[in-house]
Amino acid sequence: MSLKGQAYIVGAYEHPTRHAVDKSLGQLHAEVAAGALADAGLSWQDVDGYFCAGDVPGWDAQGAGPLSMVE
Repeated sequence: MSLKGQAYIVGAYEHPTRHAVDKSLGQLHAEVAAGALADAGLSWQDVDGYFCAGDVPGWDAQGAGPLSMVE
């Protein structure tokens, strides 16, 4: 499969909360992802992949964290 000629759209969103004691890390990831999608003019149905930092819930040596976030 070639990536030549493919288009990629990127959205950006910075969460307004700096110390969110009332939200889980997973909730923050979801809210930031939703904000970035809105910024790009996209919906969840438009997502083909999800890339995130290693601080996601469930992250372990096998790298299962991102998979649990996608679910």
